[in-house]
Amino acid sequence: MRPLPKTTIVPVSVVIVSLPCVTSSLDPYGIDPPVNPPCYEVVVLDSVTMQKQWSYLEPSTPPREWCIDAPTLFKDGEDGYFTAPSESGKLLRVKIFSNPPEETDIAVGAAQSAPYVPTVSIGGPAYTINHGQIVGAGF
Repeated sequence: MRPLPKTTIVPVSVVIVSLPCVTSSLDPYGIDPPVNPPCYEVVVLDSVTMQKQWSYLEPSTPPREWCIDAPTLFKDGEDGYFTAPSESGKLLRVKIFSNPPEETDIAVGAAQSAPYVPTVSIGGPAYTINHGQIVGAGF
């Protein structure tokens, strides 16, 4: 029996979290945008080192918190996306690692405070909850 070739395992999984932002002067890795709080971001962390690899700021003015109970992650070809609702009443789909960020947003209802809700999708229409109603949005 022929031995298997030596391989190096490279971790490719990421952890996505939603956090309040810190100012760029506090960022030891130099990848945070130059903004001041309050702001909210979705952050991609390396699954081994837990270092920030990429982040995306919630784009509303004034900034609104993400409503992430369960973001939807999906892959389209080589590109990865997350879909998540915001307190602004929008459902956003953002290409992960895009710079500048490639985003699509769809208004799914009125703005609301702290409605941590799930988002369900399989690479197409996404469904979420806004003001107690299930809402579907096609991307």
